[in-house]
Amino acid sequence: MEKTSADLSLEVKEGEAPEETKELVEKQEHYLHLSSSKLATLLDEKDIEINQAIANIEKLEQEKTQLRYRRIAIEDGVRKGKFLKEKLKIERTLLSSAFWHVKNQGL
Repeated sequence: MEKTSADLSLEVKEGEAPEETKELVEKQEHYLHLSSSKLATLLDEKDIEINQAIANIEKLEQEKTQLRYRRIAIEDGVRKGKFLKEKLKIERTLLSSAFWHVKNQGL
């Protein structure tokens, strides 16, 4: 639910309200002295800013998702690399065993 200027004014008590609330009250008081055409222009500008903020959030969420996929791909690559390393170590052990077996037989 949106707060009215009266609600915001009630929140502003000496030394208690955050600066953001004080700014909102000051803006509200300033807006009350503007013409309706000026306020309509300000509303349109604010809508544009809000839409830009939404677009930025969506872009960042998309980048976040892409980073998750990239992280998964990297982790998968590391896992496959570790598996390959272990497989190669086992193959080396088998080759070494075969080498010493053949060498000990004098072949």
